[in-house]
Formats: sequence, C-alpha cells, structure tokens
Amino acid sequence: MIVIVHKSNRFTNTWWSLCTNYEDYLNFAKEMYQWKGEDVIFGGEQFQTEESLFDSVSSWMDVFEVPYILEDSNDKYSDEHEINNPLIDKYEIKNKPEENEYPVVVYMYRVQGYFNVDWFSIRELNMK
Repeated sequence: MIVIVHKSNRFTNTWWSLCTNYEDYLNFAKEMYQWKGEDVIFGGEQFQTEESLFDSVSSWMDVFEVPYILEDSNDKYSDEHEINNPLIDKYEIKNKPEENEYPVVVYMYRVQGYFNVDWFSIRELNMK
C-alpha cells in the first residue's frame, strides 16, 4: 500500500494517515520528513510557507524516536554508523504502533512548536 498523508482541512498543522503495517508507518514518517508547507498565522492572516516541517534530521528523529547511532553488523571494524538520510538509511522507529494494533489511523499535529504523533487501532473500533 502506498501511504498517503492527508492534511487536515479543519486544523492547521495536523496530518492523518492510514497504516496497515510497520512498512506503511515507516513510509508515513519518511513522507512527513519530506513534507513542505507549514501553515502560519501572521498579522491575522493565514498562509503556507515553502519550508520543510522539520528543521533538521535530528528533530525528525526525536519525534519518531529513531536512535541516533545503530550497531552496524556489516562492518567488523566499526560498531556504529550514523543516520544521515532518513529516506535511504536503515533504522527502526521506536515511537510506533505494536504489531497487533495495525491497521491504525495515525494523527500527527504540531502544538507550540513541537510535533506529536498518535495512532488509534481500527481493530479496537471493530471490537466495541
């Protein structure tokens, strides 16, 4: 499944997505890393910038709890490698749904300069 991120029409700086597995969730995180155009209110006017949402790789990593340094099992002379490009580097997101929660509706929003990510299991809706 191709992850499609939907920007909220009602709330500024709020995004939604449906993820059926970890790969979808990883693609959601990568898509958010690339997202351009943040809603800004200045002088009573609302407009959209052309800036990236995240000012650095590390700020994106903090939101999704991606470790800064990972063990490199392919290099016997070095036990570490850094994550420089979230789009091509290998890593695992720690701030993620459990396997038994998928599919999930993912909700990402920005409050007072900080991004928050939350999700809700669709299975829980069906069980009630």
